[in-house]
This record gives sequence, C-alpha cells and structure tokens, in this order.
Amino acid sequence: MTSRDGYTWTPASGLTSGVPTLGSISPPSNVSSSEILYDVIVIGAGYCGLTAARNASAEGLKVLLLEGRDHIGGRSWSSNIDGYPFEMGGTWVHWGQSNTWREMLRYQMMNDVEKSFDFSHGVNHYELNIGQQGSTMTHEKEDELIISALNKFTNIDGAYGGNIIPLPYDTFYVPAAKDLDKLSAQDRINEIESQLSPHERAVLESFILLSSGATLTTMSFHEFMHCAGKKAAIATGHANQCVKVHAEISNKDLCSCTGVTYPHNELMYAIGDGTTPAGNTHVVCFGGSNKHIDPEVNIDATKRAVTNMFVQQEKEPKIERLVFHNWSKDEFAKGAWFFPPPGLLANHLDDMRARHGNVMFANADWALGWRSFIDGAIEEGTRAAFEVQRPPSDIKGQIAFWIGAEAKLPRVTLV
Repeated sequence: MTSRDGYTWTPASGLTSGVPTLGSISPPSNVSSSEILYDVIVIGAGYCGLTAARNASAEGLKVLLLEGRDHIGGRSWSSNIDGYPFEMGGTWVHWGQSNTWREMLRYQMMNDVEKSFDFSHGVNHYELNIGQQGSTMTHEKEDELIISALNKFTNIDGAYGGNIIPLPYDTFYVPAAKDLDKLSAQDRINEIESQLSPHERAVLESFILLSSGATLTTMSFHEFMHCAGKKAAIATGHANQCVKVHAEISNKDLCSCTGVTYPHNELMYAIGDGTTPAGNTHVVCFGGSNKHIDPEVNIDATKRAVTNMFVQQEKEPKIERLVFHNWSKDEFAKGAWFFPPPGLLANHLDDMRARHGNVMFANADWALGWRSFIDGAIEEGTRAAFEVQRPPSDIKGQIAFWIGAEAKLPRVTLV
C-alpha cells in the first residue's frame, strides 16, 4: 500500500507524493459496532501506543486503538522501494537499548538486524567541508576529531557528566543538573571556544545539530548530556525540525563515505548506509533548523544540497532517487524526534508525564531513559499499560491514553 505520507523523486517520474509503507492499516477499521464499551482507549499507533495497547489487552482489558495516519509506527515507519528499505524515522538500534532488544527477542527478530555501514571498499574516507574549505581524512581520524571535540563539550565535572548525571533514569537526581538545563548548546560552546580548533568546532556543531535538529541557541545542553504544566510545555513548541533525505546515488564508491558540509549547506551530515539491489549507494543526509529547507518545495535545491555533501569527489554524484518525509509539515508530529529547548525538562518534565483525571499521557518525548528513541517509546507504553491497572480510587469508568507524537497537540480530552 502507498501511504499519503512522504515523497519520492526519480529522473523519470519527477517528484511524487506518497511512499509505499510496510505498516499500512488495512482495513481502515475493524470496529464492528459503535455500541461496544472499552476499558481503555489508546490514541496513536506509534511504538508507544502499540506497546500500551498490546500490554493492556494482554492484561484482559478491552482496548480500542485509534490512529490518524494510514499506517502504524508514528515517527518511525518503513518503506520498501524496489526491494530496498527506506526508514522515514528511527533507523538504527544500539546495544544499550534494552527495551528495544527485549521486543526483538519477544518476536524472535534478534538476528534480523543488519549492519548497514560498509567501510570495506570504496573511497573509505570522511569529507569535511567548512565554507569554501574542504578536506578528507580517514575514518580513524574522523573518530579522533569528533571524540576530542565531544570530550571538551561534555566534560563539565571532570567525569564527562558522570558526576552531575549519575543515574540514567533520574536525570535530575543531582539538583545541580537543573542548572545545565538553563544552558543552550551555544552557551556551552561559548565557554570552551578557546579550546576548540576550527575543525573541532565544525564537527562538534554539526554533530550536536544532527542530534537536535534545532539550532545551537534553541537546544538544551542538558538534554545532550542526557542523550507552568502541560499548556506551558505545549506553548514552548517543538525544537527539532530535522530534515532527513535518503539519496540513492550511482557512485558505488560512496558506500564508505561519511561527511559534513557546514554551515553553508542546507544538509550538513551525510552517511553512506548500504547498497541497493540496483548496485547504487544509499546515503542518508540530515539538515536542521540552522538552515532549514522543505525538501519537496524546490527539488532542484534539495538535489544540490545532496551533491554539496561530496564536493571533494572527482566526479559529481548522480542521484537516481530521493526519498523523504517532511516531518516539519507533518500534521501530527510537527517536527522530528524530540529535543527540548533550554528549561523545558527542568520546568515541565513531571508535568508532561502527569495524569490528568482519567487521561494518561505517554510518549517517547518524556521517557526517562532513551528519550525520543523507539526504546523510550516502548518504555513509556509499558509504563502506561502498567499504571492503568491501578487507577486512582476517585476515577471511575473508562481510561484513555493520549500517546505518540500527537500528544503535543491540545486537541481533545477523552473520558
């Protein structure tokens, strides 16, 4: 099935809206009667909502799951085009994401993961373009450069944050950690700018902007260290306006290329991420609020932004296909993965997680562990399904979860 979400571009077809999806909802509904009474209503079929609905149902509750899109997955949904997967949202899984691995084990998928990076052949280098100056280096040198810059950025307590944020699931266990949430990333860079070389500063800024999809002044330094109520939190808005563009490129040697083009290009980070069945290189490119574009508005500008990632190559890459979803214009998400501005977590993390009467709020955005990741969504869905088993004594009748990216929008109250 082709979703109404997403865009593709090829030289033959031009720009077309709608991308095939593996998670289509078909039929659109399986509700047989409007007279059915439900114990729990879950709004949003992202990973958080799916987890909550499954767990609550497994406990014997009658659950109604509602989804506004034509596919499940929320901000992580997959497409398969000509035998190759293009992931519109979350893509990679880390060894330390225990909730995700537990689900993979549950469904016997633990051996289905694939290593998408391949540095065994091709150019096998890192390309760094700062303004009009460019250079290449080995991936070993790339790692050394990024690690050096990140160590200077994160070493706020002599232990790279280990003393001030010692517990991964209680980020403000040490009260002084709240002071970090008053700082933006730009504030922290200003503190250490004399310690950074021009190359270190460029890779540091591009890396942390890749993490946040925001700008240096609108992203919380505290949240990077962690990797007045709900209305105030909603009014603050969504900082992450990441642009993620998949490019299928005919240059096979770029499979082992990574690079940064910053700060002048609309896309700033590129990662060679596999080879398609046609033998082309799959490259994932990222941009953010710092030089934001809507990729579908001017496809020629988007193509230029992709090729600008590889200006050190002898031959300009030939783009065979682009695939993307504009999360900034998404009617539900209003942006990409969660990354808070300064002060949001210190002031409103508990508010965002608080129960409101018989409405419970759960979302990867305010998970305590891997916040904004699929792992955090599973964590939150598990919490919601557990808490619904113990409703307050003064709450009677149905209980509704307000779950997923849609939770940012104050549209309805369910009872």
